[in-house]
Amino acid sequence: MALPLGLPKGERCSGLQRKWMVFAAILLTAACTSTAYKPEVERLNKSIDSATNSFKALVANNAAKDVSDRNSGFVAAKPRLAPDPNCARIDGFIKEQTGCLTSWSLFRQDSSTAPKPSCAEPVPFAGIPSELQQCGIGKMEEGRFVSVPLASAKDAQHHLRLAEALAAYAGQLDAIVSATDRDQLESAVADAAAAAQSLHATLVAADPTVTPVDIGPIASFIGTGLLLVLEARRFAILKDVAGRADPVVQQASGQLSIFGNQLYYINELQPAFAAFDNAVLRAVPEPSGTFSARVEEASAREQTYAAVLAITPGDVFKAVAGAHRDLIAALDDPSRQIDALKKATASLSAKAKALADALNASKAKHESK
Repeated sequence: MALPLGLPKGERCSGLQRKWMVFAAILLTAACTSTAYKPEVERLNKSIDSATNSFKALVANNAAKDVSDRNSGFVAAKPRLAPDPNCARIDGFIKEQTGCLTSWSLFRQDSSTAPKPSCAEPVPFAGIPSELQQCGIGKMEEGRFVSVPLASAKDAQHHLRLAEALAAYAGQLDAIVSATDRDQLESAVADAAAAAQSLHATLVAADPTVTPVDIGPIASFIGTGLLLVLEARRFAILKDVAGRADPVVQQASGQLSIFGNQLYYINELQPAFAAFDNAVLRAVPEPSGTFSARVEEASAREQTYAAVLAITPGDVFKAVAGAHRDLIAALDDPSRQIDALKKATASLSAKAKALADALNASKAKHESK
């Protein structure tokens, strides 16, 4: 039987047969290349990056607002302020460390004349004791110091790392679909595997109670001896990486939605409502000459509150999870799922932009005061 295009059969043509088999496979899988997914993966990456930046802004704003609220409380209550008693212990710590280091230095120079120090020998990388790092302003009540703890970026460090790991993972998916040669693809695959493992590790650090997920090794599909075209390899890699990482992406998105929403409610939603409520209460008819301005102010605050109320970090990270899930479905069944993926990434992009716009508007208002 003749081979396609009249190629004769026989062992002497086995090389040509293999080439034609490869070309046939490429033609059959042309609809399953990563090219069709490139715009959506790029949009997913940009949207996750935007959501991550919004999350970071919320964490930073929370710390700044906490300081402002504490200071306002001090001004209103007029208590006697005092530093945490632990603060004063730093002087003693420094003197003790300096004396100990000096004693050990003299002892090492001449142990026959210098006495052995009574303090423990200094060890490398020793830091300031944690209790001495708890230094801040508090208030005195009935002769007793009362701490007024503040939020800080350290309080959210695990979730900050989780957000950064999610963004790094999305960036590596983008790198896979954007690779233009074998070397770039190999590098993107290695980085994507590391990013997926890092995302899982940071998820567990942020919430040790999460269900463990075994991502397993990420297949590289490179160096098989039979070099398929870049697109065919890239599609297989993208499908493998995204499929294995999806459970972690779903859990990470859920954790970030919970933590992000709480920060958003306290630092954005609540103040926006208070400003709206106060503006409406101030909009009384008298004096009549300025009534119009008060109505305009109430209306403006109403619109601002509506914009803040319309979107939350939870909405955005839910869309992240949904878009990634739709990416998996589209990779499994390109003929039926690509439209759903396009809609999901478009929705995610719009929500990420809305959240960023709301936070930027809030920041601009604070800076103008």
